Amino acid sequence: MDAGRGQRSFAAAAAGDRQKGTDVSGGRKSFLRDILVVEAGNLFVLLSSVLVGLVVPKLMGIVNYGYYQIFTLYMTYTSLLHAGFIDGVLLVHGGESYDEIDKKRFRLNTRFFTAFQAVVSLLVIAAACLFMKGIYRYIFIMVGADTLVVNVTKYFQFVSQCTMRFREWSLRKVIQAGLKISVVLLFILLHRMGRIDELSCLSFTAAVVVIDTLLLLWYISTYREITFGESLPLRGNWSGLTIYFRLGIMLTIAYEVSTLILSLDRQFVSILFDTGTYGIYSFAYRMVYMVTTVVTAVSTVLFPTLKRKTKEQVIGAFDSTMALISIVVFAAMAGYYPLCLFIRYFLGEYAQSLVYFRILFPGIALTSCITAIIFNYYKVLNKNGLYFVICCLVLAFAAASNYTFYLIMKTPAAFSIASIITLFVWYLGAEWYLVRKYRVKWVRNLAYICLMTALFYVITAVFPDSLWGMLLYAAVFAAGTAALMRDVLAKYLRIPGIGKRR
Repeated sequence: MDAGRGQRSFAAAAAGDRQKGTDVSGGRKSFLRDILVVEAGNLFVLLSSVLVGLVVPKLMGIVNYGYYQIFTLYMTYTSLLHAGFIDGVLLVHGGESYDEIDKKRFRLNTRFFTAFQAVVSLLVIAAACLFMKGIYRYIFIMVGADTLVVNVTKYFQFVSQCTMRFREWSLRKVIQAGLKISVVLLFILLHRMGRIDELSCLSFTAAVVVIDTLLLLWYISTYREITFGESLPLRGNWSGLTIYFRLGIMLTIAYEVSTLILSLDRQFVSILFDTGTYGIYSFAYRMVYMVTTVVTAVSTVLFPTLKRKTKEQVIGAFDSTMALISIVVFAAMAGYYPLCLFIRYFLGEYAQSLVYFRILFPGIALTSCITAIIFNYYKVLNKNGLYFVICCLVLAFAAASNYTFYLIMKTPAAFSIASIITLFVWYLGAEWYLVRKYRVKWVRNLAYICLMTALFYVITAVFPDSLWGMLLYAAVFAAGTAALMRDVLAKYLRIPGIGKRR
């Protein structure tokens, strides 16, 4: 494979767009259509997240749930174990059609990567057997087994993403969510029948790994054309494989540093407090992540879409794309009050998590803008190294702020406060380069985030968990959005076929 193919310039992409007669209006329609396709799948993921996030903690109890959250915490770091390979695949092939990719080369890619991850997985399992004891040995054995399954699945998902096969991507999300819902309902039935008093983290973790394995098998069947059959030989094509590592490793490391920034407070809580406290703190994060499900569609669709645009179109879309995701997030935050009421009345043992939940919740807007929009812009503009440096600086700031606030407060809430401050620093630092280099518009969106965040804190302080608070928040959200984002709403809510195309 030619290395230059993975580093196609915007000029080449622009020439291709002009030949295809691409226009901005048509691109916007396609972008929104792809988002809606992915969002349809995410609705099932959201339902699954509600069951896993709100029902499973009740079945497990605080300690068991804490151990399960340790498993999920360390699974967030397993992306580093693919050493950049699948990120390289996304960077090289992002925006291509499935029909034009070299099937023989992809068969080599698939087999090599699967073998590579099998070796890595065995090493993790061996380390767990040698150095861990008790329940932690089991947890890390499951981490090792799921590393192979999840990373190879992610490889196929990236093939779907970079070739813009979003319906297929969405269908697999629906299948995975359906399997999780079925497993949760089964455990609920067993609990009701008296077969189990408390759901063990061992059983549920094993069930999660089995579900991930079934999804991988389905992906292998779907992509059997690039899995089975004649492939290029490894000899003579090693340089083609190393290109993926070379192009993707910096992006992977940057992503993992980003993940560490977002999970550093939980890492501190897991070290400095007992498993029960960690379980309660992690439950607050589980509720936050349920809301982020509604914005992941933008991140999935954005990169391959931007790869097909000219540089001018990419820069011009920044302001409206940031505004769109901010509006969606702050609209979803109206769910704060129903979640609070549910937890107080049905999950009383987790009521302490609401303290952390309230502090962390507005951070969704900042996190979504950073990970779904800004990160994708750095990828498209081929500034992965710079993004990595920015993330390393933010990580250092996050460690210092988390430790400082802990020394002052000595409570888990200290890490929640430090996380919000870190997110603001990260947002400003990551956006600064784009503003300075490309003159992207930024003031309005920052003002909107600050305004809505401040109003959320004030309203939830005055009306902690009442219907009046939800109605007041809905009213100020509508007023603030209409005042600052009217043109964005007019642009994206236009129904195809109505209104004049400019």
